[in-house]
Amino acid sequence: MTAPAVTGRTLSSTTRPPGTAPRSTAAASLAPSAPVELTANRWFRLLAIAVAVAAVGWSAASDDGPVLCPFRRCTGGYCPGCGITRSTAALIRGDVAGSWHHHPFLLIAAAQAAVLTALWSVATAELRAALLRRRDALLAANGVIVAAVWAVRLATGQIPLPFS
Repeated sequence: MTAPAVTGRTLSSTTRPPGTAPRSTAAASLAPSAPVELTANRWFRLLAIAVAVAAVGWSAASDDGPVLCPFRRCTGGYCPGCGITRSTAALIRGDVAGSWHHHPFLLIAAAQAAVLTALWSVATAELRAALLRRRDALLAANGVIVAAVWAVRLATGQIPLPFS
């Protein structure tokens, strides 16, 4: 028996049938797109998410549950992020002092988010590009702030030391 003969053209990765559009590339998918309009459906989704976050935050305001933090389970001490959930719940209830007590960084991050949201909403394309270029620096600065807040909280005895 012989193998059947192959006739016709085969498509390689660089050829495509006539009349078809080229496939999108990774570079094309990273190109800036038009701003997203907030339609009534999107506003409803944002409102539903906000209500869900508020409901969870309102009900998650106690220390009575099991310890889920792997750092705390292994070391007995608090990790740099311990308290942010309780801080969020206190802030949702309007208890700013309680929020600061549970974790000061949350109020700093909330202030940053408010300022950046306000800037973004009135920004020109050039300002938005400048903000995006500085995003990594802002994230690094926030990492340093979280580490500093953790060190101060450990040094002042606000949270337990690891392995104690």
